[in-house]
Amino acid sequence: MAVVFHDVYAVPGPRWIDRVRVKFQVLVMRHVCRRADRAIFPVPVEQVPWLSSAPPNAAFIPVGANIPSRDDLEELGPLPERGSLRAVAVFGISSCGWARNEEIEHIAQVMRQASENVGELRLSLLGRGTKEAEASLREALTGTRVELTVHGLLGSEEVAVRLSSCDVLLFVRGPLSSRRGSGLAGIACGLPVVAYEGRETGFPLRDAGVLFAPQNDVSALGEQLLRVLRSEELRDALARRSSAVFREWFSWDRIAERLSEVLDD
Repeated sequence: MAVVFHDVYAVPGPRWIDRVRVKFQVLVMRHVCRRADRAIFPVPVEQVPWLSSAPPNAAFIPVGANIPSRDDLEELGPLPERGSLRAVAVFGISSCGWARNEEIEHIAQVMRQASENVGELRLSLLGRGTKEAEASLREALTGTRVELTVHGLLGSEEVAVRLSSCDVLLFVRGPLSSRRGSGLAGIACGLPVVAYEGRETGFPLRDAGVLFAPQNDVSALGEQLLRVLRSEELRDALARRSSAVFREWFSWDRIAERLSEVLDD
């Protein structure tokens, strides 16, 4: 029996019943991990807080991107050229009210900071939740030199094409993790990524073309985005790192190979 622990953290809460629930969930996860022949984690095993050490049955296999990679697109033909404006992509915005509002605020602050320093920019929103966030984000960006384009829900190939035509992916949906497919989409498309780091942020993401800021430090996130937008040389270097790490760890071929190795071991 193999078990995949997609979420390795129990969700905390302020009430006494939440504390009881968290303790119960951790006990259940420990029990299942001990009983399983293979315990598969989408984050490095050493980052699982309820394991004191890596058990012999544990393995790390990250999540793959949910769109075609840049390599896949290049097999189909030439990719569209990037426009004259430097473009920042955001793939998906939360549907939960308080989370959506926080993400909109962070995106607007970061883009305002960037446009004040480098001039006109294009912000491209794709995926779930972006149409619902459009009005609030347009209002928040009023008076800036940011051209906002909202695509909403698209087919996976179209998402990959539009992401590949941008210069950088901005990820604000919490800390970037090797189980967050919307963040890994930028790596699959060979993009530099600017994101928050947290307790699930580790190898191999730190080898990819990602610049991290402390969680919820919007100013630091804006500074990292500025670094990418100001330097074509840095963008190219980060893009190469993203492509290399994608091929080694996050492509579906490598995930399938690793899964086969773990289950056959």
